[in-house]
Amino acid sequence: MYDYKCNKCGAYLDPGEHCDCQSKKEELEELRYMEAEEHEDEWEERYVRSVS
Repeated sequence: MYDYKCNKCGAYLDPGEHCDCQSKKEELEELRYMEAEEHEDEWEERYVRSVS
């Protein structure tokens, strides 16, 4: 039996398999950034209304 694990996330891998945890993390961060940009105007508007 083999015991291959990703050093970064601890996922169990098959022999020769490469973990994609880092690429998934980068994709998630990019999606969050894009979502934040889409809602930036909405947040500014809410802030202005709450302050005034």
